[in-house]
Amino acid sequence: MAFKGWIDGLDRNRKSGAGKMALIRVEGITSRHKAVSLIGKRVVWTTSAGKKLAGKIVRWHGGGGLLRARFSTGIPGQVVGQAIEIV
Repeated sequence: MAFKGWIDGLDRNRKSGAGKMALIRVEGITSRHKAVSLIGKRVVWTTSAGKKLAGKIVRWHGGGGLLRARFSTGIPGQVVGQAIEIV
């Protein structure tokens, strides 16, 4: 079963601008207890050119159902607000 989600933000620091971590909001997940069931799932973001960047959900973020995903390569800042697929 695939879930639909959106990238809410990127986890960056002041020395490294290329973020590999993203904060993800998943449709229908509103609490940390529901978000825990998605840890370990794969995340796929498709660029406008059709290239797919894959990542993995590593943990929850806060108590409102947000998740942290680590991508294999750095993702651009333009991904904020775009849709992703969780498989």
